[in-house]
Amino acid sequence: MKYTVHLKVVTNRKLYKGMFILDIVAINFNKLEKEIKERGEVIHLDNGATLIFEHVPNFGLSWGRHLILAGSAHETRKNSGAMHFLEHMVFGDSKNHPDEIERMLKQNFLGMDINASTGHYMTNFPIAGNNDSNYLLNTNFLNCFKLVSDSLFYPNLSKETFERERKIVEREIMLSEGKKNSDPYWDITKKINKKLYSANPITFIDTLGDLKSLESLTLETLKKYHSKFYVGENLVFGAVGDFKDKKIKTKIISDLEKIPKGEKAKKIKFNEQPAYDDFCKYDLVTGNAKDSIVDIYFKVPSDESVEGTYVPYLCRILGGGMNSLLFQELRFKNKLVYSVGANSFQRAKTNIIRLHYEISPDKLEESLDSVNSAITKLKQGDFDDSLVEACKASYLPQTMFALQIPGWIHTELYERNKRERFGDETTGLDKVKLSLNITKKDVVDFANKYLTTSSRFVINHN
Repeated sequence: MKYTVHLKVVTNRKLYKGMFILDIVAINFNKLEKEIKERGEVIHLDNGATLIFEHVPNFGLSWGRHLILAGSAHETRKNSGAMHFLEHMVFGDSKNHPDEIERMLKQNFLGMDINASTGHYMTNFPIAGNNDSNYLLNTNFLNCFKLVSDSLFYPNLSKETFERERKIVEREIMLSEGKKNSDPYWDITKKINKKLYSANPITFIDTLGDLKSLESLTLETLKKYHSKFYVGENLVFGAVGDFKDKKIKTKIISDLEKIPKGEKAKKIKFNEQPAYDDFCKYDLVTGNAKDSIVDIYFKVPSDESVEGTYVPYLCRILGGGMNSLLFQELRFKNKLVYSVGANSFQRAKTNIIRLHYEISPDKLEESLDSVNSAITKLKQGDFDDSLVEACKASYLPQTMFALQIPGWIHTELYERNKRERFGDETTGLDKVKLSLNITKKDVVDFANKYLTTSSRFVINHN
């Protein structure tokens, strides 16, 4: 099947400073919605589990995942790291595969990668191929699904596995802690989380936990976490592939509906720290005697919010290339730096904009004046309108490409399900619609609202 992105391109063009640019480029969202209805399917089982299928005709490959909608945010401080430890534990021996080595050999024979990850709100168990594409042969998918499901929902959680994985997790924590000594950015996540969420009785600081909490965790505690969270009400299963053979889908449904219903994990309420450092302060990491690193952070709305759609535009205009405001001020005009950047990353429910550059220590004060000048220009709208259109010209190809790859319907349906359950404001297609209609005024208003003294904070890397 040939995949097409339904674009309506208006061919009239206008001349802008010697360059031809498209006047209008629009995506046909009605046709995309039709494709979602034709190839996507959401099934809600009686035990609370949600199943999301994306049918890709004549594809020959499949990919899937089990998402447990609980993570480190659902722990107590005393049991910090329990969900991550449990992620390790479920890969041990299980009800139908008491010999875990034999099970792993089967997975390897089927071309399957064995991996998982624990986040703040969920634990992800992919059913993926051990290759760069992450896909499995369609003929092997059902067997891989069975192996993973058996591990997740029917693990033995034996004492032997507990003692072995405790040592593995201990080593993982020690490696994480050790890297901070050689890489000052390694612990930025922990420090940002601690600064933002220290008022919460939940563990946002590190999903791994620490050596102290690891020592206090017991096998009985992990069993309680498993029986509480690894249930139908907390399961979202997703699969992308050629499901013309209805037996595959029927068998998946039959297996997953046997999982105990349980209770939904509680929705986490956040208590962010309201106060941040003053705007004129800055943070330094000294490299050698000739340079220092400056990082400036602003707290902005999360990716799931409507306003979060503006974040990539602000980053690109402020520090996203040679025509950005920071580059023009710091390098082109004042010749202070080689490069400068602005990027964003999400921590829990908070988005962070980071401005970053390296500078000679004796030029530090001058560089901060240049940064303030660039931010002032942004907030006053003192920049060319073409910068906003340039953002769209960069964003649209990325979107067009994503809508041609199998999996986008699964992702869209998952985000819609997440919106219903957790109250997120936007999905992938919502963000595309919003992005293509962003104006210069939107960016300026956003900058004036969030690039302020009350949103700025400093993380000490030392």
